[in-house]
Amino acid sequence: MKEIFGGKLSNDVMGLIDVMVRKNRIGDLEKVLEYFDERAKERQKIGVVEVCTPVELSSDEKKKVEARVLEVTDFASLEMNYKLDKSLLGGMVIRIGDQVLDNSIRSKLDAMGRQLASVRLQ
Repeated sequence: MKEIFGGKLSNDVMGLIDVMVRKNRIGDLEKVLEYFDERAKERQKIGVVEVCTPVELSSDEKKKVEARVLEVTDFASLEMNYKLDKSLLGGMVIRIGDQVLDNSIRSKLDAMGRQLASVRLQ
């Protein structure tokens, strides 16, 4: 199998793949590789960031978002993923790992609606 990948796999990786094949777990290989990728990024202080906006950001806006995220985190670099979400109306939602910063107009309107719903008129 080492020849298939041009001889670039270490003996440890080949051993892992061998064990997974023997234990009939090769179907889990993608999950295992994702796990190792996440751990490698943590070790190298690479943050994976998802930014959702209702419209495409300009390159300058993207640079500002990245700079601000770098300022407020301990990451050395970032892997930025931008997605469009027309339901946001305005603002943005930033996800870094399991943390979410929701600064969208939709979330503000939802919060305002909850506040109004809790008001009792006399």
